[in-house]
Amino acid sequence: MNTPKLNLVNPETFKNVRSAGAFLSQSTGIDLYNASDCIYKALRPSNKSHSTHGYFVERGADKQIILSRIVKETN
Repeated sequence: MNTPKLNLVNPETFKNVRSAGAFLSQSTGIDLYNASDCIYKALRPSNKSHSTHGYFVERGADKQIILSRIVKETN
């Protein structure tokens, strides 16, 4: 049985949630405020997947936001 493997590619780094939300809004076509809200929700400790709209979200050094595209591979 082949299970899909998740790969994270092309990490993008942003200085704050608002600029990361603008990128997410442009790349997915969702509203800017909804994109920022989704990033905040993905960063919550209670969110186990830390992902939204096909991107893995994490907080880097100096409170930077890192968005990495999730790509599914089947082997």
